[in-house]
Amino acid sequence: NAMLVALSKQVEGVLVAGNLTTLAAFIDSYDTALFDTMVENYRRQIAGLLEGGADLLAAETLLYPQDAEAILTAAELEGAETVMYSFTMQPDGSFFSGMDAGKTLRELEEAGAAAVGFNCVAADMMTPGLVSKLRRFVKGPLICKPNAGNPIIDEQGLAQYDMPPSQFVALAQDCQRNGATLLGGCCGTNPDYIRKTKEALKYKLPNEIIKKNHKYWKIFPNFLKH
Repeated sequence: NAMLVALSKQVEGVLVAGNLTTLAAFIDSYDTALFDTMVENYRRQIAGLLEGGADLLAAETLLYPQDAEAILTAAELEGAETVMYSFTMQPDGSFFSGMDAGKTLRELEEAGAAAVGFNCVAADMMTPGLVSKLRRFVKGPLICKPNAGNPIIDEQGLAQYDMPPSQFVALAQDCQRNGATLLGGCCGTNPDYIRKTKEALKYKLPNEIIKKNHKYWKIFPNFLKH
């Protein structure tokens, strides 16, 4: 982790976010009996990311509230100040376990999260509605990083996404109007999607929101120049 961050830091003029994700591929990350094991695992990851010089941490594609709780605990123990949390979820705003995602996002924000939201959700006509629902729970920056539509599995068993950048950008604009603050793309997107999304959107996070809490400073440094 330290070597990867250090390599990324060679690019000038950008912030480097150290990435973390669910441990569900290796253990039952919803099992409370495994919480301490999860914290120790995340501590090792975070220590390496911070050693390499990560500007902030981005926990993405989380599945269960305990994923985030373990990262929150590990980040506090390792002295990481700026952490964002993003879950994969269903279009109705619930986790795949059936729990309401909005309440978890609100609790994370109250616990000090720099930003919360979702990623790895198929971009479709329901995505702006998902943003609206989550915005009712979230006061600060809301993350919206959907996939480029629903995947189609090809003959090689690989997922292919057929939503073009123009359609993706149009949905991103609707999501921004509904309250999304940090917009990007997940599966099926590429630099072209991100570039066109950036060109089409205008970020307008009020200065007073940022200045009230230092955890936003690294995410929105340009706003502080005004």
